[in-house]
Amino acid sequence: MVRTRARRVRNVSPVMAAGVAAGVLSALGAGEARAQWTVTPLQPAGATESYVYAVSGDTQGGYAVIGGVAHAALWHGSAGSVVDLHPTGATASQVRGVAGARQVGYVVISGTTRATQWAGTAASRADFHPAGAFGSVMRACEGGRQAGYLVAPNPSFNHAYVWDGIATTGLDLNPLGATSSYALGVAGFQVAGYAIKDGVQHAGTWAGDYLSWKDLNPPGAVGSQALCTDGQQQGGFVQFVASTPVHAVIWSGEAASAVDLHPAVARDSRVAGVSGVGTSGIQVGYITDNASRTHAALWRGTAGSFVDLGTLATGFLTTQATSVWKSGRTTYVGGWGSRSSLGEALLWTLVERCTADFDGDGFLTGDDYDTYVLAFEAGNASADFDGNGFVTGDDFDGFVTAFEAGCA
Repeated sequence: MVRTRARRVRNVSPVMAAGVAAGVLSALGAGEARAQWTVTPLQPAGATESYVYAVSGDTQGGYAVIGGVAHAALWHGSAGSVVDLHPTGATASQVRGVAGARQVGYVVISGTTRATQWAGTAASRADFHPAGAFGSVMRACEGGRQAGYLVAPNPSFNHAYVWDGIATTGLDLNPLGATSSYALGVAGFQVAGYAIKDGVQHAGTWAGDYLSWKDLNPPGAVGSQALCTDGQQQGGFVQFVASTPVHAVIWSGEAASAVDLHPAVARDSRVAGVSGVGTSGIQVGYITDNASRTHAALWRGTAGSFVDLGTLATGFLTTQATSVWKSGRTTYVGGWGSRSSLGEALLWTLVERCTADFDGDGFLTGDDYDTYVLAFEAGNASADFDGNGFVTGDDFDGFVTAFEAGCA
């Protein structure tokens, strides 16, 4: 029978949340204790190296090096699912953005780098290279738009560029006063990237043409880049002081909104992908430690929420996360790891069980309520519902709220 209330624990005691192996817990922290992570190697048979740059649902995009040539690649959650998108006649190709059934990136044909979109097969390739351009690259796509940049003979003069689903609808976004610029993320009508003005990199966004440029470089910072956006939040990095390492940062559309995510254990850090805002938002990227090794990183909006995903990738010396997709209780993080010097594509998958399903049997019943009450009354570590290291009345209230809300 379901109890309606339990007494609160008055003697507050610190606890470590249960449910994760001790070696992983130290890296993941109590906040991840009710979640289950898996890491899936995606390196295709016959490839010498591979990288994931984009995730959309259960689809991943990037490239694999086969026979010494970079081949644009598409995966669906396993190494065996790989689809080679490399077109006949190309000397290199990469996928850099994925949205639903579309993939964008570039191919190199006859020495020219050409912006390209695919629809799941090599034969579906559509050329988006603007007439007269020296080179072009697509870096992201979403909602019928594609973002990237035009390659100039001198890369100091590359220009951010956006397409609206048709090769002939491209628009040069280079802001006034900028010598060069790059569009690296897109969500709806918002494009994120950076522009170089007077030799300084300025993170920013566009909401239309080049005149819509909004500078996100925080006051006093000496440089910044926005690498991604989900339409509400932008992620990237900032150099706050000259000649010092860069810090992972998220913005909410204004320069003054910058939040420094740099953890104390890192030498430098960067955000490469964002999904959602507030307490349900996730940011991914990587940090570099004092031994110059990179670690795939995940945050939930604060520096203190840093999670080292690299500890989950057994056998890899270095790791990087490049992209994230969150839907319901499932989160996909794309990236790669290195055992020596070459990268191997990786997919981290997080499945968060319904927190009210306390006994973890996949069903929400009165047994979950009763089991939690017993754990709470005993002051058991598993009753630390909010994962802050203490069992208090807040944990009980949080569980009741979750239980009453049910499991969608």
